Amino acid sequence: MNLEPIFDFGNAGWNIILERFGRLITADYPSYQFYHAFIERQSPQPWRDELVRSFSILQEVKEAVDYGIQRNGAVLLKGLGNKRSPEQQARILYLISVLLGRPMAADKVSGQVVWDIRQRTLPVRNSERYYSTFSEGSGEAPFHTDTSFYPEPAEVLGLMCIKPARCGGGINRLTSLEDLMDKLHQSENLWALEYLASTPMAFRIPGAFTYSQSPEIAEIIKSTVLADKPGIRLRLDSMIKGAEYYQHDDYQEAMRAVFHLMQLAEQEDIRADLMLEEGDILLMNNHDLIHYRSAFQDIQRHLLRIWVAQGEQVQSRPPGVISYQVENTLSARHKASAPYAMAF
Repeated sequence: MNLEPIFDFGNAGWNIILERFGRLITADYPSYQFYHAFIERQSPQPWRDELVRSFSILQEVKEAVDYGIQRNGAVLLKGLGNKRSPEQQARILYLISVLLGRPMAADKVSGQVVWDIRQRTLPVRNSERYYSTFSEGSGEAPFHTDTSFYPEPAEVLGLMCIKPARCGGGINRLTSLEDLMDKLHQSENLWALEYLASTPMAFRIPGAFTYSQSPEIAEIIKSTVLADKPGIRLRLDSMIKGAEYYQHDDYQEAMRAVFHLMQLAEQEDIRADLMLEEGDILLMNNHDLIHYRSAFQDIQRHLLRIWVAQGEQVQSRPPGVISYQVENTLSARHKASAPYAMAF
């Protein structure tokens, strides 16, 4: 991959821009309090129009990022959040997402779109039922796409580094779908391509992002790994958890194809490794790029994440989401011979 960082926007008058953006936020949300105002909107177009009209540099930022994401799959903006307050850092990431499209809610209850990526302790009462996501732990995050478990995954993923891991962990690795497809079309890999493009798999939605927000309910969607849109949908932990509720005759071979795909993505000739530094923003095409994060030990490591959609807001309970009682796994249903499932 060819990942070219953009350094030109660090001195773009961000203090004035952020002050203006703050006034737009408080005009719509008078009781604004930090992250709680950074919420999903039906359309951020009025904000985007006003910001671009007031600051022509933001149109340049938008065009440069759009071009980089389309050409290379990802763009690295160096140091935009460096030496800024936590609120300013979050506001910069939110502002850039508004320029690119519609920020998507990470918290289904509050609608909050800026999500902290840091190690966290799950509630003890939910620990046995709660399926956590990579952003809540410090372990390795194998190659994946974000929101793979949504019927319509986010088009763009944005990360801002607040504090890198001092232990040297938390390295990001990127591989493009275009390069992966070149590998998959080689004769020895065609068997995997067939399964990945034609065999639906179950993706379980992590507890933080379920539509029901109930620890008693497990939610899944069914999709192939490769498709027209998104080009790739990959999330190993979600697929393993989803398989507790839905499998098919080709499941074992399809999973073998998934592992084969992830091994291909590790090959040095098609991957790019990078360590984000304080203030860096990484923006990725989440439909045509997969990414990986190495494990880390430094619990102070802290990133911000945002998802950006470029279409209209979807309904709160899309019809593709299937809900199960948490206890009602395939093994439990086999024993009881009484299947339970309901589709929204």
